[in-house]
Amino acid sequence: MNKTIPVFLLFFSFAGVVFAQQARLVDSYSQSWSGGIAGHRGENFLFVIEFTRIKGDVNPDTLWIGEQPIPVLITDSLFSDSQNTKKIKKKNSIRFEIHAGTSFDEYEYRNMPPGDETKKEAVKPPPYKGIGLLSYTYMGKKKYYEIGKIMRRGEPLNYP
Repeated sequence: MNKTIPVFLLFFSFAGVVFAQQARLVDSYSQSWSGGIAGHRGENFLFVIEFTRIKGDVNPDTLWIGEQPIPVLITDSLFSDSQNTKKIKKKNSIRFEIHAGTSFDEYEYRNMPPGDETKKEAVKPPPYKGIGLLSYTYMGKKKYYEIGKIMRRGEPLNYP
């Protein structure tokens, strides 16, 4: 058997791995908050995710934090109040700066009117173990990137 064929196949399979699209967490920040009304609390997040070695466009659509879906609304402007994600496109990469927040209002659940106990069944994310999960489309296929850690934490905010 010719030994060049297995070496040739090994080289091209390695090249496929090296040049495959990759995602990495550049920065992550969280800051918890509470206040306003009794039992109202949440957490604000910033995730900076960079995609490299891309052949097309990356289109994130949902960020999951716990089981809470947060729509990813993209802008390429520095000053936009209606979107939560800034897209920065470079020659060989695309970076997304995603601002998101969670909130919980204990009062809402304590004082729910009779008959309202059954909430509409929420869409659940695929299983993951990290802090968050970003769902996106790349080359026509749905993909997921698991956010594994928070790199920086701010001091908790307490509103009156």
